[in-house]
Amino acid sequence: MKNCINLFVLLVLVFSSNLVFSSCNDRDIIVSGKPGYPPVSWGHNGELTGLGYTVVARLFPKTPVVRTRVLPWKRVLIMAEQGMIDVVVGIRETPERSKHLAFLKTPLIDVSQNVFYMKGTVINSKLDLKGKKGGFISGTVFNAAFAEYAKNNLTLSSVDTLEQNLKKLQYGRIQYFISPLLPTIDYIKKNHMDIDIAFMAEPLFTTVEKIAISKESPCMVMLGEMDKALQSLHKQDFIYEQFDLLTVKWDVLKYLN
Repeated sequence: MKNCINLFVLLVLVFSSNLVFSSCNDRDIIVSGKPGYPPVSWGHNGELTGLGYTVVARLFPKTPVVRTRVLPWKRVLIMAEQGMIDVVVGIRETPERSKHLAFLKTPLIDVSQNVFYMKGTVINSKLDLKGKKGGFISGTVFNAAFAEYAKNNLTLSSVDTLEQNLKKLQYGRIQYFISPLLPTIDYIKKNHMDIDIAFMAEPLFTTVEKIAISKESPCMVMLGEMDKALQSLHKQDFIYEQFDLLTVKWDVLKYLN
């Protein structure tokens, strides 16, 4: 009798587990990310593209992965909290976001954050930022060390868009702003902006961009498997091979000259 009960419990567990996995696998997986964050996630011809989506497709090889339309970043986060989006790419982990999202332990990629300023301004290190007015984009997550340094030494103000920081810099309302290197260069080139800008050669700090699953998504059961698959992609150098393919046309050094 005991053996029969144990067998029944085992069958229930197996059947329930299969139901959970099939509830993720039997429908499209909805993925989204930032609208202007190349090469991780950005909008092109009205559609999202970038490294994050290539990677997620490899993490779910047997399931259709559907990208949302290009959405404002704040809306992406709200929709993910509500379970309307299953997977978010290129997101930084914070305690607040962790209330609603489960983050893969393995990072997607590290992204350098640089200081941009008008040519003629002398900025060679973070020490040169003291006494100058700086800017950053709302929602930017500094790493712990720089956050502490900024709190004690710097004067920073936030804006909603990169364009606003570029205009404030041109008009002398700020002396520098902090922004990810490649997306900023791409924005200036794509919009044919005539701005005499330079940036600090060494990154101010790097941010860890991750992949997260909505805690309201049935795909939560795949979290551990996704992390193992992402580790494998890193070991195969797949991530940085794709990164190089996406950025081969962005000749940053040529742009500086």
